Amino acid sequence: MRENGPAAFFRAASRRFRDAIEARRGQAGLIGVLCAQAFESFDKTVPALPHAAGLACERECSGCSRLRAVATGPEIFLLAHFLYGVERGGAAKSDDEAQRPDHPSHCPLVENRLCRAHKLRPLACRGLACLGARDCDKLACAADNGEDNEASLSKPHLVVRSLVQNAMMNALRYEGMSWGLYEIAAGLRIVRDAPMAAREWLAGGDPLAPASAPEFDRQRAAAIFDTIDRL
Repeated sequence: MRENGPAAFFRAASRRFRDAIEARRGQAGLIGVLCAQAFESFDKTVPALPHAAGLACERECSGCSRLRAVATGPEIFLLAHFLYGVERGGAAKSDDEAQRPDHPSHCPLVENRLCRAHKLRPLACRGLACLGARDCDKLACAADNGEDNEASLSKPHLVVRSLVQNAMMNALRYEGMSWGLYEIAAGLRIVRDAPMAAREWLAGGDPLAPASAPEFDRQRAAAIFDTIDRL
């Protein structure tokens, strides 16, 4: 495996996440640090790859909100802090955000067809990028019909999203913290209704477990991570 290949990127990113966890273990600020590190890694890496230019995506565009997306625990807690103000252990805001419908496909980040948390959007959303407006329309139509059409997505964005996301989960696993992928809307509802969930997660619990993505196999993922670490 090349020293600058995907496996090397994964190992280096995982090591940086582990360093962040070891430096801030148990601290509320760890959640923001992990997310900032993940988003910066993604945003800096994708433009350097071939065929990553010419995106149809626009600032605060909500087109990807029509697609199913999952996220890591830190990303969900960060979004919950933005939406409900619960990251600090306070009570959830009693405003329209807390009253939004509990439909599984509803994205609580979208308002008037704009993403209110565009700068904080999770890796899954960052990876759902189309190279042309027509591809974006095709993807949205497929999603509305319950179909999968990843062929319309930018491959560099998907690859880097996967590498960074998996590196974070690998670091959480090594450091003995709960890790996995969770349904974003379901996870946000859990944190909205349980304001102390972030503290529980920082203490080693898994309050987001009921929102676990059913297709994500932790055992298989751990085996893959271990294989990459040994390369």
